[in-house]
Amino acid sequence: MLNKIASFLFQHRTPFFWGVLLTLALMISFIKIPKIDGQLTGFDLENSSYYQAGKKMGEIFNINDFIEVKVVVKDTSTQTIFHSLSQIEEELTTAFKGLKVNSLHQAKRLFKTDLKNDSSIFNTIKKSTHIPIVDQLISRDQQSFLMLVLLDSSHNFELEQFNKIIQQKQPGIERLVPVSHFHIESEIEKTLTADVILLSGLILTLFSLLIYYIYRDFLALLYVLIIILISLIPAIFFFTLLDIPINLISALIIPVVLILSLADSIHLLTGYYQSNLTNSELKIKQSITTYILPSFFTSLTTTFAFFSFVFNDSESIKEFGLIIAFSIGCSFIFTYAISPTLLLKITPQPLPQKQLISSILISLKKHRKPISYVLILIGLIAAPLFTQLNFKTDFTAFIPKNSEALKNRNELLNDFDSQLSLSILLEKKNKTASLKTTETSIISLVEDLKSIEYIANIKSIKDQTDFKKKFGALSSFIKFPNKNNPYRNADRTAYMIDLRYKDMDKIEQSTLEIEQILKKYHHNFEHTLFSKALLVDEINKNISTSLFRSLGFSFLLIFLSILLLTKDLKTTLISLLVNLIPLSFISLIFYLGNLDLDILTAITSVICLGVIVDDTIHIIYQKTILKQSKNELGFGILSTSLVLIVGFLCFSISRFIPSQIFGIVSALIFFFTVLADLTLLPYLIDKFIKKSSDES
Repeated sequence: MLNKIASFLFQHRTPFFWGVLLTLALMISFIKIPKIDGQLTGFDLENSSYYQAGKKMGEIFNINDFIEVKVVVKDTSTQTIFHSLSQIEEELTTAFKGLKVNSLHQAKRLFKTDLKNDSSIFNTIKKSTHIPIVDQLISRDQQSFLMLVLLDSSHNFELEQFNKIIQQKQPGIERLVPVSHFHIESEIEKTLTADVILLSGLILTLFSLLIYYIYRDFLALLYVLIIILISLIPAIFFFTLLDIPINLISALIIPVVLILSLADSIHLLTGYYQSNLTNSELKIKQSITTYILPSFFTSLTTTFAFFSFVFNDSESIKEFGLIIAFSIGCSFIFTYAISPTLLLKITPQPLPQKQLISSILISLKKHRKPISYVLILIGLIAAPLFTQLNFKTDFTAFIPKNSEALKNRNELLNDFDSQLSLSILLEKKNKTASLKTTETSIISLVEDLKSIEYIANIKSIKDQTDFKKKFGALSSFIKFPNKNNPYRNADRTAYMIDLRYKDMDKIEQSTLEIEQILKKYHHNFEHTLFSKALLVDEINKNISTSLFRSLGFSFLLIFLSILLLTKDLKTTLISLLVNLIPLSFISLIFYLGNLDLDILTAITSVICLGVIVDDTIHIIYQKTILKQSKNELGFGILSTSLVLIVGFLCFSISRFIPSQIFGIVSALIFFFTVLADLTLLPYLIDKFIKKSSDES
């Protein structure tokens, strides 16, 4: 049957070749360059309880976007600084409709008796630390302060225009340091563009060097590059078809497809080069006959792994899985359709690296038993460690390394109370309770919350009350509106308390203490908690959990695929066991590296499961079905594994820490996998299946 398929592909190679080219041409005609999107979207926010809590607070208090700007001043007069701030405010409010600016210059009436023409700005900053509300703008070292830019809408916000205004030189101001999600997303967009180009370019360069080193033939290199190209075109086509942008998840698609597209071509190329036959036609038919069935199953299992992402809650991850699944399927079909035509153009020579590969395989065979025992032992140690890992997302990790946005954010975190906060929404149970009674209860609650050691600062209606008590009539420079008041709604039935933290890790830890304190006031208020940090963690847990469900689904489909191939339960179980051992090393790597489980960790697990079974299938097919072992298989396995390891190690140059971890962990897993496939798998087959004792 396989001989007939090989003959059919060879005899009809010309129409197949032109058919593939026509298909690719049609795909190219529809392709549009995907847009770059730096927003953290597509993560199923709407189903999060914290998202709903935040949405509810936003509707009650009309909370909109804001930008924090650190104002670093020179040692000059307060009048000079206030004039510059007023100038900046005027330019911003003119350029952006509905924009408001809050900063130190709006408190000038409070300093009127102290301000002289030569009054130092640093003296004014020091005095500001004793003024309620105003003190929240002052840095810890009292050398700078915040300017808050409030937006009534973030729709069509022109970041470039905003940056142009605040980057203008102003008298007395050394520099302005802006921080907002607009700046972070803009930096992510730039880095995504650079990552896709640099990673793809580096992978192509290293692959070219590796292929030429292995085969020492430019025509072999050209063949591989053509296979890569015909695999990338469907990936880009599906970007257009699904109308998705390149974001933090989908940016991995092009490099991953580029890496995975080579396995089939390398096995075909190796079989063609290593054949003892003299006729090129017979060589090609023999290579196709040997590899088409295991290649079909390896493509099938890899496709299953990525297709399982459709069961995830995140749209971005669903699209990620669909595009790679379809691309891998197309890659298999296109590779076998055009390879007979392309391979005929190559005149294979003896492989210069054959002796080196043979010596490695001999060494692995010699130490097969002790290596197998070590792998089993490490697997037994690693598997239980999975329960010791925690689900956690560090939002900072998604901000590009060494970027201006990360530098600015860290600067503000060091100089001011953390931007990470937890908000408490209090809704009156008794709508007729007096204003005095209600606000007295809130002030008491604020005092109780101060006992929690992790909280750096608390903002509430108490600040406005304290301000009015201290300044009386002079407080008129700040109007506390009845409508759009950040700490109470218009009819005074709902109130907001904002807790600021120095350490993000303490937010979740403190919620239990907060809940205990709020129980004392349950007769007065219904309460709701919201924090972006808690929202991100909840999304991370939900998506990661659903990804591990995908892992289970992939495992089942891969199990059935291998069972269909081998028609033997014992062989199937052994092949999966051999792959579960290196997969369990993920928990050991994360435990020793003090890393946390997150979305990309879960993606790594599913991808590795789908890919690492490929070599196992080739070995199982040759040893238990063909009942033979060819030296070329070991050569092909080491070659494809080297390609995978080098390819995924390229992710270490990414400026996104999760992408770096994804690449490094995947590369390590593939290293342990090839070690297990060439030692543990044949050892267990020989010991328990007893169908062949030959070396693979």
